[in-house]
Amino acid sequence: MKRLPPYGREYLAKKPSSGAWVIVGSDAWLYVEWKSFPVMVLPPGDDPAAYHWPVAGEDVILMQHGDADEADVERTILELLRSGARLVVAIGLPGDSKYCYREARRVAA
Repeated sequence: MKRLPPYGREYLAKKPSSGAWVIVGSDAWLYVEWKSFPVMVLPPGDDPAAYHWPVAGEDVILMQHGDADEADVERTILELLRSGARLVVAIGLPGDSKYCYREARRVAA
């Protein structure tokens, strides 16, 4: 069985009504320190498929904080959708060199 991502337990305990937040990038750990609500982290260099993402039926914001490889971001989006997310919106912080905004909707088969 796959393990929860870092801060996955805290997310499940408080499960905000605003949906799920997942943070990726070289500075992801810094972002977690000042958030007032639970966010999950994909540690830099980790494979998103290695984790059980508790996002079934949720809208997800995937935020890039620091440097992140675009292919890693794409793999994370796909894994969140495979985990049942209804919607994944990937954004970078303003001022980042690789600002991106992608929206991927889960399509019913």
